[in-house]
Order: sequence, then structure tokens, then C-alpha cells
Amino acid sequence: MPRWIRHEHLLPSLAAFVIGVAFAAASFGSMALDPSAVQWLLISDRGQAFLGWHMARNAPPSFPLGAIPAYVAPGGASLALADACPLFSLLLLPLSPLLPPVFQHAGIWLALCYGLMALFSFRLLLRLSSDPLTSFVAMLLVLVNPVLLFRRFHLSLCAHWLIVAALLLYFAPLRDRATGERARAMLLLVVAAGTHPYLAVMVLGLVAAAAWARSASWQDAARTWLLYLVTTAASLWAFGYLGPADLAAPGFGGFSANLLALVDPDGWSRVAPDLPSGPGEYEGFAFLGIGVLIVIAADVALRLRDRWTRRPGAPARSGPRASALLVVVAAFAVFALSSHVRLGSVELIDLSAPYALLAPLPAALRASGRFVWPLYYLVVFAALVSLRQRTMSRPLYLSVVLVALGAQLLDAWPRYSTQDVALMALTNPHRPLRAPAWRGVGKEYREIRLIPPAVVDTDCDQGAYSRFHYMPFAFVAGLEGLRINSGHLSRYAADVVPRCREQSAAVLSGSLEPDVVYVLSPAALAASGLVGSSTARCGRIDGYPVCVAAGRDTVLARVLIPGTR
Repeated sequence: MPRWIRHEHLLPSLAAFVIGVAFAAASFGSMALDPSAVQWLLISDRGQAFLGWHMARNAPPSFPLGAIPAYVAPGGASLALADACPLFSLLLLPLSPLLPPVFQHAGIWLALCYGLMALFSFRLLLRLSSDPLTSFVAMLLVLVNPVLLFRRFHLSLCAHWLIVAALLLYFAPLRDRATGERARAMLLLVVAAGTHPYLAVMVLGLVAAAAWARSASWQDAARTWLLYLVTTAASLWAFGYLGPADLAAPGFGGFSANLLALVDPDGWSRVAPDLPSGPGEYEGFAFLGIGVLIVIAADVALRLRDRWTRRPGAPARSGPRASALLVVVAAFAVFALSSHVRLGSVELIDLSAPYALLAPLPAALRASGRFVWPLYYLVVFAALVSLRQRTMSRPLYLSVVLVALGAQLLDAWPRYSTQDVALMALTNPHRPLRAPAWRGVGKEYREIRLIPPAVVDTDCDQGAYSRFHYMPFAFVAGLEGLRINSGHLSRYAADVVPRCREQSAAVLSGSLEPDVVYVLSPAALAASGLVGSSTARCGRIDGYPVCVAAGRDTVLARVLIPGTR
């Protein structure tokens, strides 16, 4: 058994994991854990991730891993670019033939993230305090933190447990062998790279800090840094992040953190007032929560008491120097502020010129506000551990933490109580296509082609659709084994818009491929002249204008009545 799970702490570690899973199940409801329930997923970032996995089930094996040539065709996509939790999806893909045609793993992933968050939080608190009971109770306050719940439906970014696991590695006992430490760090880097590149960069920085704190010389630290950097880069390439897509994207400087991020509830508190912030600074959401603020206040009060009474503080615990960790976390926090450093609504510093010298790296990590998370978790754990060392009394500590936990749950209860995905399913405007004509369409056609293509966050559709218009059609494409020219990726190749224009131009000129189902916007249908022509059969299915080339006797063609709108 690995040293990091000692026998005497195995039961509370498993209990922490189970409580994390139970909290996720209670928060998101039973529908989230129903593999056949997809209605809540056909919108936003969670829909992007689900449909990436859904389309990947028909894709052949590939390297780099997770390629999906039938998605956003003809350029293709990948699990990585679809933000579809690449490593987790790849682990499930071999089971795909045994799974039902409709199978979502988003709820399972969320439960796993919360379970691992609870597990690693307990282990870290235990390592820093050596008290299983107080560590277990303090873990509950970490588990209900608003920052993780805020990220609930950007699925891959819910793996905050990776940050906590990296902190756990940092504070590993100094007696651990360097080879074992490096092996664990490399494994964590591979998992992080197979989850999300932002998390991979954060974990890389934290394990590099651990190597810095433990190395006997700069040369030894440099060798370890190189090993970790190569591991991360190779993993990102293997999972398909480093490919033909343009890594740079607009938004750096807007998707940032505010200097008030740790105390700005942004709607997640009934007690604390919302503070001014920029429109894109939700990416830097890092509100500590009323519970943690109570812990900090109690710790400060005890520190003042000790200073006034000249009572000696708690003895320092042996372990790696904290200086390396503080430097790395501070660097991440500065980057989170991006090129426009704001205090509330006031811009204090414009760093656009210095960041321009680093291009295109900042644009590759455009949502820089997320890099406030290591600081957030360091503050949370430092507050809990400092209070434990300061009180020297288990009953007092437990009382403070339980009061903080209750206050946190009460304060943010409106947020906790509205996370059931069944409520989201009811209000989701994007519904699976129900018409019988879609069933079996993959036996007679090879592609669904939206005209203009609905490629999210590009100019392909020129405003013809709502943002996630493509989702019901991508769902059918995955079920029927069809290609689709539309979708949602985190990054695109430079020629994606010209390809969209070519596809639209072909249809507007009256050229239809016989094995393609065309779904047109009303404006495109009117401009094409296909209705009533001898070259096409057009009609409406599920309320959408659909055309196919004339001359083939297919089930879909028989449904489409010439000359109708």
C-alpha cells in the first residue's frame, strides 16, 4: 500500500471520498447520475464536453489520442479540443461497444471530482495537522467551497482536486525518496494534461516548486524541472492539444481576476455584498466564502490574543520550505490579474505592453483569471491549519469549523439548492430531435451539414443561429454514426471560416451532395432557390428546414415533400 494512504487512515480516507460523491449526488440530483439523461447537457460548456465524447464513440483509434474526424468536418476535432475530459473519456472508450447508444458520463465525472476533492483535502489537512478528526471536519468546509461549485458545468475544470493533490505532494515528508516523489509528480502531470491544459500548467508550477524546495542544488532542481516540463509537453501533445489548431484566442485581459476576487461573492452570498468587477472577471471567481472568512477571523482574533497576552505561538512543523510555493503561487496570482490590473471597477495598472512581448503565450492562456485558484486553495488550507495550530484545543477548533460550515451552507443555500440538473433540463431550449425520420438516417447518408455551418465562437454562421444551435444535430450525428460540419471547440484551425464559406457557397449555387442531409437557416433556404427545384427535396422536420438531393429514394427523401416550406 502506498505510504500516502497509511493503513490507519484508510477508512477515513474512503469515508471522505464517499462523502464527496454523496455531496455531488445531493447537489446535482439523481438525473446527473443517470447515463441515459442528456437533456440537461445539450447547452453551454457541458454540452460541448458531452457531444465531444458522444461523437468520439464512433471514431477509429488514433494518435495523438482522441481524434474525432467526423466532428466539425472536414477539419475534424478531438476530445481535447472539445474539452471532453480526454483521459477520462479515453478510459471509457474501450467499453463503448458494451454501453447503450445514449450514455453520458458527465454526472459520473462530477461525482468523481467531488470524491477526489474530499479525499485529497482530508489527506492534505491530515498531513499538515496530524489530527484525523479535525482534518475530517475541516475537509467538509473545503468540499462545499463556492469556487468549485461555480465551475460545476465546465466539466474538465471541475478537477480542482489536481491542485490539492499537487499541494499534497509539495508537503510530502522530506524523508520521501526523490525517485518516488518524481514518479508521483509525473503521474499527476500526465493526469492533469489529460484533463485540461490550464490545470496542467498549474500542477506543473506546483510540482516544480516542490522540486525547488527539496533539491540540494540548482543543478538538481533544473534537471527535475526539465523532466517535468518534458512530461507535461509530451502529454499535452499525446492527448491532442498541440496540433493544427491555433492555440491563441482573443480574450486575454478580459477573462481575468480582480484584486478583490477573494472577497467578492459575485452573487454567492446573502450576507456579503457584491463588489464591482469587470464583465469577464467571472473567470477569476475566487470568493473564499463566509465559512472560510469566519475561520480567518477566528485565527486573527486568537493571534491578537496571543500577542496581547504574550502567549507563545504553536511550534513550526518540519517540512519543505514554503518560500518556493509562495513564489509560484504569487506568480500565478499576478498572471491571473492579466494585462489590466483592476481593484473593483478601477484599473490600476495597464500591462498590455509587457504582455505583448510574451505573445502568443498570454493568448494561449486567455482565461488567465483561473490561475487564481492555487492562491485560493493555499489561503483556504492555510487558514484551517493555522487555526488548528493556534487553538491547541480540539473542541474549540471543531466548534469554530462547524459554525463556519453551517454559516457557509446557510449563506449560499440559494445557490446549493438550485443545482439539480433536472431543473436545468426543464429550462433547456435545445431538445433532442424527435421526428422518426432521423432514426436510421445513418444507413442512407454520411453527413449532416448545417448551412451556414454552426461553429461556435467563429464567424461561420454570421449570426444566423443561437449559440448552441448545432447540439441537437450533433446528438443525432453521434447516434447514427454521421459526420457533422458544426460544433464547439476550444480552439480552431486558421482556415475554419474559409471552409464554412465554401460549404455555404456550394449550397447557395444549388450544388447538393447526394449523401448529405442539409439543414438550412431560413435565410439560406430562401437564398438557395432549392425549394420547388428539380434538384432537391426540401421540407421541415422538427421545425427545421431540411433538404436532400433529389434522385434517391430514401426514407428521409420521402418525408420531404417538394415545394413545401
